[in-house]
Amino acid sequence: MNRNVPASMEGAPIVDGDAPRVLVVDDSAPLRGALAEVLEEGGCEIVGRAMDGSMALSLVHEQDPDVITLDLEMPRMDGFTFLRILSKTRAIPVIVVTSDARPESALLALELGARDFVVKPARTADVRQLKTQLLARVRLLAGLRRRIPPTWSPPPEVSYPSGTRLVAIGCSTGGPRALRDILTRLRPPISAPILIAQHMPPRFTEAFADRLAKATGLDVAEAKDGEPLGRGSVRIAPGGRHLSVEKTPAGARLRLHDAADTDRWVPSVDRLFTSSAAVAGAHLLAIVLTGMGKDGVEGARAVRAAGAPLWTESSLTAAIDGMPVAAAAAHGAADRIPLDELAAVLARGLERPPEPR
Repeated sequence: MNRNVPASMEGAPIVDGDAPRVLVVDDSAPLRGALAEVLEEGGCEIVGRAMDGSMALSLVHEQDPDVITLDLEMPRMDGFTFLRILSKTRAIPVIVVTSDARPESALLALELGARDFVVKPARTADVRQLKTQLLARVRLLAGLRRRIPPTWSPPPEVSYPSGTRLVAIGCSTGGPRALRDILTRLRPPISAPILIAQHMPPRFTEAFADRLAKATGLDVAEAKDGEPLGRGSVRIAPGGRHLSVEKTPAGARLRLHDAADTDRWVPSVDRLFTSSAAVAGAHLLAIVLTGMGKDGVEGARAVRAAGAPLWTESSLTAAIDGMPVAAAAAHGAADRIPLDELAAVLARGLERPPEPR
């Protein structure tokens, strides 16, 4: 029962329209051409190509694209400045196309308003490797921009579950900003450990954890294999690997697992939730934030079987509501909560000392 979202938002219809209209921004002419070719092959309309942020702003006002692909390191006006200006003028989703040499740059871009990022290959000739993931993001974000506006409803009344001894959070597209919004509300020491599975490639999660630690003052770090599940810690699954929890004679410990080539979502929310439910049982609080796809559905069923609650971010605030809607349906009794309210209730609950075992 999805109690806390207006019926108009559950699978809200997308307004039909033409092919996604994309503006490609990159200072490399070969890369601009390669990205445009890949997108056109996938059915997109390229409405402009810009070599820097200044030219891109002019094209934004002339063409009003549905989606922008953006390089960050450019002459005259870089991608960061472009994002700062764009956020004050137009609500156009931006996908950053970045290298993995400076993961902090992509994370800063997300904080400045970019919706998602893809990692560019080392050689322009290999851009075709991005086709599937880039097209999926462009189509989704273009469709969301055309979505019928939601009908607002009052925030639900939700209480922090008494007896919570572990919080597990899963998210994907839009997750870094949502997680930052939540964790900056918390004040150390927090009364329960938090484990996070955020879909992110290798190299980026360590930088992400470092940024969160500095921004929040919490004990935030990438999870390490065999590490004890410590009260008050926040651990993030390393990019490209799965995180789970297991019981040992010495107490609960974290385990990391290499991803298989066939794994669709890495790190896996399903694996984190399933193992967390097995260890914490009804004392688990599972949370699914923004993201596309259905990672978390099997985990939500395991959470329900353990008698534990599930919170999912409301479609009213989720950048992408695919994961929250799917997980809520699988659990059957999830609370759908706008992000601000979710963060506030979680912060109040984690300030309390845990109840005696």
